[in-house]
Amino acid sequence: MKRIKRTLSIALVLVMLMSVMGVAASAMDYYVPTTSTNYGYLAPSDAKGTKTISTVKLYGNYDYIDFYISSKYADTYFFYEIYSSKNYSDKTMIDGGYFYCDAKGNYNGYALIKLSGVYKTGTYYIVTYAAKITASGSACLSETSLREYKLVVDRTTAFNKQMTVTKGVSNTVNGPQIKWQGVSGATKYYIYRRPMTGTSWTKVGTANSSARSFVDKSVKNKNGKYVYTVKAVNKSNKATRYHYAGEDCLFAKAPTLKSVATGADNKIKIQWNSTSSSAYYEVYRREVGTSSWTKLTGNCKTTSFNDAKAVSGKTYEYTVRANIKTADGVARSAYYGNTDKAVKYLKAPVVNEIVAAENGLSVSWNAVSGATAYTVYRRPIDGSAGWTTIKKVSASTTSYVDTTAQNEGYIYTVRAEGPKGRGSYSTAGKAFLELGTPVLDGYIDTQTNIVTLYWEPVVNATGYDVCSQGSDGLWYLEYENINYSPVEVNAYTGVNNYAVYARAIVTDAMTGNVYEFTGEPDFITATVE
Repeated sequence: MKRIKRTLSIALVLVMLMSVMGVAASAMDYYVPTTSTNYGYLAPSDAKGTKTISTVKLYGNYDYIDFYISSKYADTYFFYEIYSSKNYSDKTMIDGGYFYCDAKGNYNGYALIKLSGVYKTGTYYIVTYAAKITASGSACLSETSLREYKLVVDRTTAFNKQMTVTKGVSNTVNGPQIKWQGVSGATKYYIYRRPMTGTSWTKVGTANSSARSFVDKSVKNKNGKYVYTVKAVNKSNKATRYHYAGEDCLFAKAPTLKSVATGADNKIKIQWNSTSSSAYYEVYRREVGTSSWTKLTGNCKTTSFNDAKAVSGKTYEYTVRANIKTADGVARSAYYGNTDKAVKYLKAPVVNEIVAAENGLSVSWNAVSGATAYTVYRRPIDGSAGWTTIKKVSASTTSYVDTTAQNEGYIYTVRAEGPKGRGSYSTAGKAFLELGTPVLDGYIDTQTNIVTLYWEPVVNATGYDVCSQGSDGLWYLEYENINYSPVEVNAYTGVNNYAVYARAIVTDAMTGNVYEFTGEPDFITATVE
């Protein structure tokens, strides 16, 4: 009867624990126990994790209990409670907590114990159990999951019986960084690494007595899955115990920014080196002088990104993070920031007008705030060649006469120059093709009232439109985009007005854009009695 009451009380305690922990139980997968299982193989292990034991001895101020969990029971929270005697139903619980077994299993479940005043030298009993988390977020116990182990507290001061408590691993640009809590009497610390699926430790570094962290630079340029642990060593060269479970690290090397520059069509182009063929990248931006980053993309599969949402006149810096999906989770690199690649973004000036001047073509554009100069570019309208720099002018100038222009078609664009690099420019630019006015002439056959119109060819024209004005005063198209002369048009009693104007249709081979131009018309009048 007591055991039933005990089960119910634990369920209530666990519900409270889950509330405090903030575990999203409804989204967590869990293993549903049967009467023939104890949630897998759950038992404390020794300091190296090489064997399971039924008696756990704790030393020093901080020590740990390491639980071996079979990987098939992963993705589960395991809870522990410590009582002052085996008859826990009649005694007060003196300690308790939880740990999580992730998808890897194998020595990754452990509990760190602080030996406070209640842990006097003597014998206690630890009760371990696992919880089934329901969709509603409540926790309930299976009677078969309860396990009891003998806990012995030995407050020995022997240095080699203490443990170096690790405090996690984080990824930095220079490699994984492991942190630990200091041990009194230590003169140095040894840092070890092993593959996540391996059992052999490799010493990767030594830190002095004041150090509390170490960066493993030996894997800076590698992607990998590692486990780290630390030993404290005293002046007699004696080492403490170490935590075999260690600290897991899915390490992805950080990408290096290659360039950040304002590109075409009001975009800032960010480029970085590839860290892995399977990597995808997150790109962030912030305004220089601020601390908050804005995420621009979280799933970039290439090694460049165009930021099309920058604000003209602001100076930005960028950082990139690499991600690699593995069977054990996502390896995420540290962020890579490079303030010397900051860029002041200047939007592309808009070319407003191109007109024929006395000695060339006059190009004008709008001013861009923050510009220190402007560069004018030109290329043939047919796309037969690329951009050519025509002139760089001061920031106070917003027009320029291109005296080198010939009587042919061009596209002009202008780029703002700034104190931290070049601004953007429009790849479309503004197209210009000079078309003259055809000189129209003609004669009328008074017998048939047929007017014959003719004109001389116009340079750059690809066709001509011929129009007549009706008695209602409206103009009507008689011939469209023809490339020959003369043409015949009907005449009617009274005054007949005719017009012809040149047209040009040009396809840009570089962009595929089609441009149409129309010249000024010439007029002629024929009167029929």
